[in-house]
Amino acid sequence: MKILQNTTLVSYVLQHTHSEVRVLICLIKKAVQSSKYILIFLVILFIANKSTARHIIGGDVFYECVTLDTINNRILLHFEFQMYRDGRDPDGADFDGGPRSNNAGAEFGIWRASNGANWSYVGKTPPLRYTFRETVEPNTQPCLITPPGIFVERAIYEFDIELNIDGGDFMIAYQRCCRSNSISNLVNPGDFGAAFAIELTHEALITCNDSPKFNEFPPLIICAGFELVYDHSARDSQGDDVTYQFCVPLSGGGNPGPSGFDVPRSDCDRSVIPDPEFCGPNQFRAVNFLAPSFTATSPMGGNPVVRIDRNTGLIQGVPEIVGEHVMAVCAEEFRDGVRLSTIRRDFQFIVSNCEKAVNASIASDRTLGEKEFELQLCGDFDVRFENLSTREEDITSYLWEFDMNGEIVTSNVRNPVITFPGLGSYTAKMTLNPNIPNCTDSADIVINVLPGLEADFSFAYDTCVAGPVSFTDLSYTDGDFIVSRIWDYGDGVVEDRLNPQHIFELPGSKNVTLTIEDNNGCVDDVRKRIQYAPAPNLIIVEPSTFVGCEPADVFFNNLTFPIDESYDIVWDFGDGSEGEERFEISPNHVFKEDGVYTISLEITSPIGCVARRTYRDWVRVQDGPEAAFDYSPETPSSQQNTVSFINRSTNAVGYFWDFAGQSLSFETNPEHVFRDTGLHRIILQATSANGCTDTISKIIDIIPLAQLFFPNAFTPNGDGQNDFFLGAGISPLVNDYRLIIYDRWGKEVFVTDNPEEGWNGRHNNTGALLPGGVYMFLATYKIPRGTKKEERGYATLVR
Repeated sequence: MKILQNTTLVSYVLQHTHSEVRVLICLIKKAVQSSKYILIFLVILFIANKSTARHIIGGDVFYECVTLDTINNRILLHFEFQMYRDGRDPDGADFDGGPRSNNAGAEFGIWRASNGANWSYVGKTPPLRYTFRETVEPNTQPCLITPPGIFVERAIYEFDIELNIDGGDFMIAYQRCCRSNSISNLVNPGDFGAAFAIELTHEALITCNDSPKFNEFPPLIICAGFELVYDHSARDSQGDDVTYQFCVPLSGGGNPGPSGFDVPRSDCDRSVIPDPEFCGPNQFRAVNFLAPSFTATSPMGGNPVVRIDRNTGLIQGVPEIVGEHVMAVCAEEFRDGVRLSTIRRDFQFIVSNCEKAVNASIASDRTLGEKEFELQLCGDFDVRFENLSTREEDITSYLWEFDMNGEIVTSNVRNPVITFPGLGSYTAKMTLNPNIPNCTDSADIVINVLPGLEADFSFAYDTCVAGPVSFTDLSYTDGDFIVSRIWDYGDGVVEDRLNPQHIFELPGSKNVTLTIEDNNGCVDDVRKRIQYAPAPNLIIVEPSTFVGCEPADVFFNNLTFPIDESYDIVWDFGDGSEGEERFEISPNHVFKEDGVYTISLEITSPIGCVARRTYRDWVRVQDGPEAAFDYSPETPSSQQNTVSFINRSTNAVGYFWDFAGQSLSFETNPEHVFRDTGLHRIILQATSANGCTDTISKIIDIIPLAQLFFPNAFTPNGDGQNDFFLGAGISPLVNDYRLIIYDRWGKEVFVTDNPEEGWNGRHNNTGALLPGGVYMFLATYKIPRGTKKEERGYATLVR
């Protein structure tokens, strides 16, 4: 066999048989010693150990007779093997022969013996793949809430075996390592494998017998501390007798340990998949229970222990120890007192802490304890009990028991209506699902029937004049006395008084509630609606100013109460205004002319009550200046940037200028030099002798100018004067510049895009001297703000 590259070792382990991997490991160990190969070897061992089927949690085998040939002493049997795996780990090892397994399938061994001892090897099936696979959700526990996320997968392997029935018994079994390390009722559970076997007697074979078959899927989750009642019976199609018992789970194979697949299949105690030819019933071991808490006959422990009924297969008891447990149930089949076969179910299940789903509770005035409730009936002998018990879908029956002075009155409805005979204290008990294991819960109830009381009050107020509302308490009690009266006026004010008065700041519909309590702790309340909309007793207005400069904008803050949008408001500002602000509660009004104004306000309530008030000579508006100015020149530019300002203001004695934040001035007619082109806001504030001001602003545009001027002749003789033909002007503000010189025949002799570069009289400034004479030029460019300019003319070259 070749040594494979290290990158393929893992895939090789997953795709080849145990013997092949064992050989590969041996070769690696002998061939290489470096640390990286040692690491690879450890990875192989880890994968090998991970694939030892710790996912298997149970299985059982059944058979039925297909044909019996009494002449040739042959029988054909059909077997069905059910295997269960833990579905919680998606990366766990698959069923043998499954898509994620590393073998071809499950092998079933066949052994023969006389009187059930000294089994001899007969043969084995070829590796088999399952014929059916499904996910099985956990069993439901009535009235209990079990942990989520637990489920198993079930696979079925089916095969036929033909046997010679000339004498002796037979056993069919499947062996596989290993059990889960999480099992809590075994000693070193990971060291044990599992053997799932069925025993067929000679009597079963010669009568063409069918084995029993368990009726139900085993419980996956069992709730600790709650009674377990599970029917583990099996049905027998031929009506034979079946007896049941807890029996010892069998171990086939074991944990190979760090040696991995170096362990040969003939090593029955340590091989992952023992070879049936060497490992059979004679080598099967009993698993080692963690005594004294657990034994084969009490696999769930507890005190008293959970037991199985020998005749019915009913498993019953209260498991107490939380954990993952393994048990085996053996069902023996008898006909006329003769044993025919034994079927065995080996299964791992979870004993878990569960939450009780049924909880007794009622609506009450107070709780006295966890399941004790108290009701106060004040003057009421009839009560409808409000049942708050949960979960309602788990509750099938109710039992109410009321002690009426020694006479027990019962009810079976969820929310009973009960009449009590008189004043006094009574007790009751509510029981949910009586006599149903795990589903029962109860509550104790105390009912106090006390003297009655009634809350009531009257109120009075002047509907047209705003003022306090007077409340009169009309409440009474049949008890000794009222201890408190709580008034809630619906506006955030709450108080405890006998006959109070209350002023509402705002009008509208008011819900007033009176709550009373008497010396027995009985409480009653009453709510009444009050339509409160009187005219205000006093009109209060606060203007933002009493003296202003025209135009004067005055805000009138209406502090009058109680008023809102439902009231009709009419203002008279004394200036003949007809604006919409006249009908606002608190308006803004602009007085456009100087003068003294009388302000009037009329308020009409929703029921027609009217309140009026006039404020004579209340607002004084003074005459103010009018700011105005001109400037020169009218079109200032970057070349003419000194601007003179001419003040045209009237009725003013003082001036304040703001030149776009660049400088300030208090002169009447100032000048300002604008150092930047563009738009500038100029502000003038004029002040009159009475202190009133007026402000005006204008935008001045300082236009950026750029202009080139070209000569009509030049003398390129090197004397430093007029040696170049180029434009003169503000060239830094010029963009997209181009100058072209043509001779008299229209041929280009010079081109430049640089406004600082001139023509020196040579061809393109580097060629031969050109003759004197008249040349034509064309200059194009853009000045600031994107304006295009074009200059054309004649340039005389003088030699």
